[in-house]
Amino acid sequence: MNNFESAQNPPAHKGGDVLTLKTLNTFAVDVITLPDEDELFWYVAQNVVGRLQFLDCVIYKADEAGTELIQVAALGAKNPHDREILNPLKIPFGQGITGGVAQSKTAVIIDDLLKDQTYIADSEPARSEICVPLVSHGRVVGVIDSEHPEIGAFDAADLEVLTTVAAMTSAKLELLAEVDRSHSQYLALKESHRQLSEEIQNRTALEAEL
Repeated sequence: MNNFESAQNPPAHKGGDVLTLKTLNTFAVDVITLPDEDELFWYVAQNVVGRLQFLDCVIYKADEAGTELIQVAALGAKNPHDREILNPLKIPFGQGITGGVAQSKTAVIIDDLLKDQTYIADSEPARSEICVPLVSHGRVVGVIDSEHPEIGAFDAADLEVLTTVAAMTSAKLELLAEVDRSHSQYLALKESHRQLSEEIQNRTALEAEL
């Protein structure tokens, strides 16, 4: 699944309800054990979107300022090897289809990319695209994007599935962020306790000398 398949093969996601439910259920169980953003993004690209039989997937992560997207995980033409992305793109919010989705927070399906003047061509030619934002606490933190070499390859069912995947991914991102905040608070509290203990010891020693 690391290369575009022939245009004669069934387009986009055609796995059926059983495959979809099984994949999402597996994701719901496995997502608990994913330790960080990197593992999460690659899991979603390869083990979720890939199993749903999308031929291509690229996941973008937003920078801290919320002004630019960068490709951080992929399946298909951008990912010829295990966890390697060929020439990862950086796309400003508002630029191209992906940047437009990040800016508007609205998922889109493009039936014919040749008729869309905002389309930014990447490493493989494509004719249709589906793009869904990752939203955490009202802020876009990334985008899940899939392209296909056929016109009109994506439909409402595909959009519903990717929207569900995006919601589960966003929920995990929020949990990871909360864990990071809690850990940072713990370290800060630990350092404050160390400084306080040191100050008490110094004062005790000084009082003993006096």
